[in-house]
Amino acid sequence: MKRPAVDEFQIMASEDFAAAQLGYLHEKEVSDIATDVVIESETVPVDKAAPCEESVCAEQILTDEEHESAGQSSSVRCVREARLEEESQLNKSACTCCEKCSADKKTRVFMRLDDFCDDPDAIHYYTGLLNYKNCMLVLNTLCPEAYDLDLIYTHSQVVKIPVQDQFFLTMIKWRRSTPDFELSRLFGCSTGTVSNVFMTWIYFMAEMWSMQHTWPEEDLIEYFMPAAFKEKHSATRVIVDGTEFGIAKPNNARSQQASFSHYKNRCTLKGLLGPTPGGLLSFC
Repeated sequence: MKRPAVDEFQIMASEDFAAAQLGYLHEKEVSDIATDVVIESETVPVDKAAPCEESVCAEQILTDEEHESAGQSSSVRCVREARLEEESQLNKSACTCCEKCSADKKTRVFMRLDDFCDDPDAIHYYTGLLNYKNCMLVLNTLCPEAYDLDLIYTHSQVVKIPVQDQFFLTMIKWRRSTPDFELSRLFGCSTGTVSNVFMTWIYFMAEMWSMQHTWPEEDLIEYFMPAAFKEKHSATRVIVDGTEFGIAKPNNARSQQASFSHYKNRCTLKGLLGPTPGGLLSFC
């Protein structure tokens, strides 16, 4: 039987169809493989809660630092609270101490002449007199006018200091040239009060003692004259000497010029003294 003739066009069409069919199958296989990969990737569970070792270490470091900072803040807080409590206790003790000091200051006994009644060395050191009895004897030469003094600076509260202590204060400054600040602490008063007392008593003693006859008789001078002095200067009746001690600078220019001492290089009070050979102050 004779094979029928195949048209050339039909052969080409069948070849194209076969190629197309192969391409379709190939694309389908590729798409199926991709789909399987996507499905597998979707079905594989991803453990998000399992971080890497580096992240675990970092988180642990941060946690340790947070604990450490929290511990430091708590310790700082404890220290602050302790300091505040200590300061409050100190303030309370300071308040009670101030109240106690103010109360003690009101009742405190300052330097008084009567305290040295049995201490002749202290009396001689502070005043130059022999003992308490001689000190009261000198004070009695100024009484009773000493109890009715008109103060130079009337605004100063000198009434708080007894009369014998005002005399004692004056003698100490006269003898030792003690600063006003030191005397104010010794007698429990201000420096202005010390200055007021001293100036008032200096003028008062000069006025009172100038009216008294202080020149002793010749036989008394010879009797109390030291033997060594009597051998060479038996006819001596008085030894004239001068002294000076510092004072505050006056406001008046003429007073500054009159009181300035080139020897002391400051303003001073000058005194001309005339003691006897036996040591009695017969002129001042």
